[in-house]
Amino acid sequence: MDGKVYVKNGKEYQRPTSMLDHFWTPDLVKARLKCDTRTWNLKTNKAIKIGSRVDQLIRDSEKPKKSDVDEVKNCMNAWFKWRERYPEEITFPETAYDDKRRIAGTPDFYMTKSRILVDIKTSMRVYNNYWLQVGGCYSSLPFDFVIDDVAILRLDKPSGDYEFVTASSLNLDIDILRMGFNGLINFYRVSDYIEFKTTKTEREDNHE
Repeated sequence: MDGKVYVKNGKEYQRPTSMLDHFWTPDLVKARLKCDTRTWNLKTNKAIKIGSRVDQLIRDSEKPKKSDVDEVKNCMNAWFKWRERYPEEITFPETAYDDKRRIAGTPDFYMTKSRILVDIKTSMRVYNNYWLQVGGCYSSLPFDFVIDDVAILRLDKPSGDYEFVTASSLNLDIDILRMGFNGLINFYRVSDYIEFKTTKTEREDNHE
């Protein structure tokens, strides 16, 4: 699931994360300013690898191997604790493609009885922009199941505990989250359009 886009039938569909990453939250900016570029890149790449590995193990219904780092093992311990608390059936949705907005996404899993769409995170806390991803984007993709609520399941790397938060528990209106994400799409694409046009003009001026 790498890259900024999905490709289907020769058409490109943007990933929600590629647009959300364009808008840094104050917390992220503050954290970035504390690190030099090399340290930041190392931390970011490590976090991505851990998150990807945990996602893979959960989708494949496998346990971590001895060779997995402790953070992965702790996240999986948190996952098994959550499954003990919420043993209902879950399914793993396939990638959904939105032809109108030309975006696509693959949520982590769906709780079939509760009808909750859930996204897994292995971060240090639940950040506000996660709700734009799971509520604003994923809940509005054309799936063949009903979504009554969305949630974030955070698997804690240091402790092996979990944090499970639903949008309804925070009184978050999914329709408002969708509206907010649609606004980000428009802003992102206009910014991309301006960047393309101004860069093109600069190239043309340099060739004169």
